[in-house]
Amino acid sequence: SHAGIFIVDGSFHITYANERLSTLLGYPPAEIAGADFRNFLDTASTALVADRYVRRQRGEVLPSRYEIGAVRKDGMHLNLELSSSVITGTDGKTITIGQVLDITERKQAEEALQKARTDLERRVEERTAALQQEIDEHHATQAALKQSDIKSRHLIDYANSIILEMSPTGDVIFLNPYGLEFFGFSESEILGKNVIGTIVASRDATGRDLEAMIQDIVRNPNKYRHNENENMTRPGERVWVVWTNQPGFD
Repeated sequence: SHAGIFIVDGSFHITYANERLSTLLGYPPAEIAGADFRNFLDTASTALVADRYVRRQRGEVLPSRYEIGAVRKDGMHLNLELSSSVITGTDGKTITIGQVLDITERKQAEEALQKARTDLERRVEERTAALQQEIDEHHATQAALKQSDIKSRHLIDYANSIILEMSPTGDVIFLNPYGLEFFGFSESEILGKNVIGTIVASRDATGRDLEAMIQDIVRNPNKYRHNENENMTRPGERVWVVWTNQPGFD
């Protein structure tokens, strides 16, 4: 498995770890087996993971997947995605089965993207401020009313990321210039069309039912605040996109 898999008993100790976990953490299996799993976490994650571990043992329903920080034996910091579940054996004792995926490179890419977005917003704000000063000199009253719309429009038009608005039926209501260029559509070709068959295939390369996923996003938007899925461009090229989804209500 490309995921680190482990089992933890009722007293925080690791009773099983696969070779991938040993590779991820840089510890030989002998130093992982029997160790307190909290010893491998960074300071910020120790309390969070331990608290959720105890609460799951009590039967509380908590998110099964979340991000944590760990420290390798050589001191390198890792960003991991943890998934865990509690199982009760025939003896009545509970164990936690977990798996971790290394998302360090993805987190670094996200941080770089966030920095780029911050820099872009700063440049847009500077440009907007300069534009606003000129407008104020000629149309002070009108500028005060339109200031918010101007700024928002600039942020959308100059954003170096895809901004998509989708109806409850999956139809494209809006796609910003970057998104149009990325997927290879003009506004007249994509607006009003369903995402399935345009920028989303019915199934991805692994056979995952993307049409069902889109329907679930519409029904349960809060489950997909952050989602990765395969998309397609107008020429048919398959591309992977990280989406940050936000429901909008009347």
